[in-house]
Amino acid sequence: MDDQWKVFLEAIQREDCLEDPRFKSLGDRLKNANEVEAVVTGWSKNLSTEEALKVLRAKKVPCDPVLEVKEVLADPQLESRGMIQELMHPLSGKTGLKAAGFPIRFSELPAEYPGPAPILGQHNNEIYMGLLNFSKEEMEQLKKERII
Repeated sequence: MDDQWKVFLEAIQREDCLEDPRFKSLGDRLKNANEVEAVVTGWSKNLSTEEALKVLRAKKVPCDPVLEVKEVLADPQLESRGMIQELMHPLSGKTGLKAAGFPIRFSELPAEYPGPAPILGQHNNEIYMGLLNFSKEEMEQLKKERII
C-alpha cells in the first residue's frame, strides 16, 4: 500500500508529501484523511475525470471513476452485458425505470434482476397455510374478518 502511495504522489507531482509524517504509513494517512483529501483535491480540482485518469494510469496507479447512478445506467458496456434492466411491476408490467443488475456474472446463471417486491397479500397462503399451518377454514375466516 505504501508503494502505491509513493507512485500516486509521483504521478501528481507531490513527492514533497513522502517525508510528511502525517502520510508516512497507511495508519497515518487514515488518521489524517482530511489532509490526504486536501492533497488529492488540490491536484484534481482543475482536471476532468479523463485527464486525471490519464495521468494516474500512465503511472499504473489503480484507479477508476466513481460513477453517478445516471452514468451507470447509461454505460454502454454494462448495457451490452445485460446488467442494465428495466424494472417490471407484477400487475402493470413495464415501468420505464431501469436498475443495475448483479455485478458478478456466473456462467450458468442469468444476470436477471431478482424481481419486484411482493404485492400486498401475494404470499399469504404460503405463510399462513404453509409456515403457520393454518387451515383453509381459518384462512377464509381471516379474509371474512378483513384481517388479511
